Amino acid sequence: MKANSSFSLLVLLVTALVLGACGGQPVSAQGFGTEEFIEELRAKGVDAERGDSVEQAFFSVVGDYVNLNDESVQVFEYETPDTMESDAQLVDASGSPIGNSMVSWIATPHFYKKGRILVLYIGENSQMLNTLESVLGPQFAGG
Repeated sequence: MKANSSFSLLVLLVTALVLGACGGQPVSAQGFGTEEFIEELRAKGVDAERGDSVEQAFFSVVGDYVNLNDESVQVFEYETPDTMESDAQLVDASGSPIGNSMVSWIATPHFYKKGRILVLYIGENSQMLNTLESVLGPQFAGG
């Protein structure tokens, strides 16, 4: 019986270490990246494909366009949720300024975040906004 108790203690210790390393967030949210975003969109019937890369001077990583039906969003994937949050904190609630950059958008910007990704949609399509919110939760900045 002692070996069984030791094994149980080891399992509890490993579980505690894993949860501690995840900062208290569910592992699924921690691992949510561009591929998981695309998979969830496809599960909702959206034709989602990764496109060209995109750079925004105010974000610390290079992103990718993700083409959704006839529109696209910019997806910036970070190593960790904490590094994503560092860039997200630069975005004013209105969507501009971002850090020291004043941005004049061609349409209303909408910023979302989940796990390790920050998503930018520039547009007014209510169906797109509803879809993004259903996958990513409410926007944190923008119109």
